[in-house]
Amino acid sequence: MTQSASQMSFQFDRSRPGTTAESSASETETPSSPQLSKQSFDRIFVPLSTKPYEWFQSGRKAWELRKCARQFTTDHVRIGRTVELRLGYSRSDRSLWGHIVEVITAETLNKFFDKVDWKDVLPESADRQDAESMARQILRLDEDDQRPVIGFRIRLEDNHAASSKE
Repeated sequence: MTQSASQMSFQFDRSRPGTTAESSASETETPSSPQLSKQSFDRIFVPLSTKPYEWFQSGRKAWELRKCARQFTTDHVRIGRTVELRLGYSRSDRSLWGHIVEVITAETLNKFFDKVDWKDVLPESADRQDAESMARQILRLDEDDQRPVIGFRIRLEDNHAASSKE
């Protein structure tokens, strides 16, 4: 017997917006890393390639930029939310932890860079035009692709990179 989406019901965990009691319970039962704590259960996970990870780690990068989609919407990306910046998907020993301190959405990539200094997003770019070109390549946006984007400024915690040896 199948139920339509309108017939299904969930008990929401009001202490954690966007979660159900079922999803909360499953997260607490099987932590995947010794670094996980209460803060990580409501964290937004952001996998990064080597350069952006190093830029965050060194303090040269403050903003992360993504296409508005799936977990990267204003429903999920919000001020105060914990962020795990991880080198790749499987390197849980190389995580940077912080909190979102500012969120900016824009109708287009160009309009985003009207609001946020390109150097805080892509610090190795030569100029704004180069930053926009790099961002289009990273986000896989064609020149005429005018999808909305979301950027969020992250304040890293003092412990910077978590190590599995801790």
